[in-house]
Amino acid sequence: MAARLFQSILLEIKNKIPFILGIVDATGNIISCTELRFIGENVEAAEEFFASGMDEGECGGYTFRKLDGYDNGAKIRQGVNTAIVGKP
Repeated sequence: MAARLFQSILLEIKNKIPFILGIVDATGNIISCTELRFIGENVEAAEEFFASGMDEGECGGYTFRKLDGYDNGAKIRQGVNTAIVGKP
């Protein structure tokens, strides 16, 4: 359910930003994206980002910003590894 919410928000801002923006889960799978063709793909750099313990930063050519409170579309919980990822 939350993935649908993320997706609707990203589609609303798609034409207003000059880069690709997406949401990845703890395993690096893209669950929502401004470019629909990337949903379901894996961003290997996400695991490195989550392992670093940073709240935001760059890894593997991607820019990450950690989100708290999203757990696989089902429950709201603190400390779950989910991030916004952007690539120019």
